[in-house]
Amino acid sequence: MAKMNGVAVALSEAEQIEAEVDRLMEEEVAKRRAALRLEVIGRMQREAFERKMAWINRPRPDLDLTPEQIAERHRLADESLARQAAKLAANDARFAEGEKARVEAEKRMPRMRVPGSEGLTRR
Repeated sequence: MAKMNGVAVALSEAEQIEAEVDRLMEEEVAKRRAALRLEVIGRMQREAFERKMAWINRPRPDLDLTPEQIAERHRLADESLARQAAKLAANDARFAEGEKARVEAEKRMPRMRVPGSEGLTRR
């Protein structure tokens, strides 16, 4: 028995076979369509990745530097590093002076007297 427009209809054996074949074919087509969809998505993602990598790895004539240009870049980098090292050394000296002044000021400050603290010593 099959339903047609909500009405139960008796089908012959040949019609039942055809209905079963149609149902199975629809399931197979749906499975194959899903598999093909995944294949197409994967292919499109690979192609997009290859295009991106081709752009990243394209020839860059502006990066073909002469030995003189490379030497100039190295010189500028060395100057920058020397300026940075001098700045850090100046900062270290300034902070060392500040720490020394803080320690000296702390030594000059009177200790707070609290009842019961007579036995405590300062390290």
